Amino acid sequence: MKRMRIARVGPLVAGLLIQSCGRPQVSPGASLAAPRAVASSQPAARRVVELALGDRHSCARLATGQVMCWGDNRYGQLGDGTGRPSSIPVLARGIEDAVQLSSSQNTNCVRRATGAVLCWGSNDRGQVIPERTRTANAFKLDPASITGSDERSTADPFNVRPMPTLVPATTQTASITLGLGHTCAARSDGSVWCWGDNSVGQLGGGASAEPFQLQRAAISDEVVDVRAAGLYSCARTQRGAVWCWGGYNESEQLGHAGSSSAPTRVAGVSASIDLSLDPSRACSRQRDGHWLCWGTSARCAEAAPLQRPTEDPRLRDVTQVAVAYNACFRCYLRPSGAVECSFTEQGHDGVLPLPAIERLVAGTEHACALARAGDVFCWGNNAAGQLGRDTPQDFDATPKQVTFEVQPGEAK
Repeated sequence: MKRMRIARVGPLVAGLLIQSCGRPQVSPGASLAAPRAVASSQPAARRVVELALGDRHSCARLATGQVMCWGDNRYGQLGDGTGRPSSIPVLARGIEDAVQLSSSQNTNCVRRATGAVLCWGSNDRGQVIPERTRTANAFKLDPASITGSDERSTADPFNVRPMPTLVPATTQTASITLGLGHTCAARSDGSVWCWGDNSVGQLGGGASAEPFQLQRAAISDEVVDVRAAGLYSCARTQRGAVWCWGGYNESEQLGHAGSSSAPTRVAGVSASIDLSLDPSRACSRQRDGHWLCWGTSARCAEAAPLQRPTEDPRLRDVTQVAVAYNACFRCYLRPSGAVECSFTEQGHDGVLPLPAIERLVAGTEHACALARAGDVFCWGNNAAGQLGRDTPQDFDATPKQVTFEVQPGEAK
């Protein structure tokens, strides 16, 4: 299997991202033609049903319940136990019944059909298992596979879980999400439990909550879904309300002024059916189809923070939003399956050359799209092979399909 060397790179510049999403494909105001739907070129055993992206790696949940990951692996985030990066998707070990997948920075988690949770990768904040451990002696990186280092990462290379590990005391899980150093899970009884870093109240149990340990978030309503981004989280209740907590709230992404280590209900949101979070902005899709947003991405030259939920006119006729964590670009999924990307700083807009798309996902500086036929297309930063292919440079501006190879003995 072909492997990839990791080279030292700096942050992706805005110009790169303009090439990725900002090259206009249609004139302003032109209608978006529905992308042509085609049959999947992947074997049935490799049909993808969900994507999740981290800092410099990507993962896909297959229809079989297995998970494949590709890209950086210095913190065991590919889940194959080797520590070697790969630009070709590899199987995470021991996962056969995954029904949900979540990734953030250098860590991944899946929710199993049984309701249990498996996590792997960096455990520097206890986000894999609710305790701080050091397992370097059980995980040896291949020195020949690494050149340079990722200066942006604060992960502790001595504290990794290179293969999926059962999270203790996680049962009847209905939703799982990963933030920056913390993990939260909504249970089928409507409660929310979090573990990992609690330096800014990410666990939702108040400022005095013990870090690394499993904590119940203080939400007085039945939760059906929970999402995390950066240092904060939001939960959606069965009645359509939204509660948020954690972080510095510097952009008022909690829906109010001032920080909060305990969940606080977002005023003005009562009919939420979906949530979309980035580290400094939260949006709720309402039952009537429009989006309410609060907070802002100040570095992307937007207006003053929206302290109260306000309808975002840019999200009209949009079913999903994907925001790159470390760059100023957003991609929007239209009901037709078309993907349109924009850059708030430069004002560029464009429709990407893709088939009909089902879901969009953005990592730190790269993005991937899942086609309705089950194929995967990725573009952006490729410094560690996170696009699922080798490229002459550390980026590829054009979305290209990821190939999922069938291993010997597997059904095609």
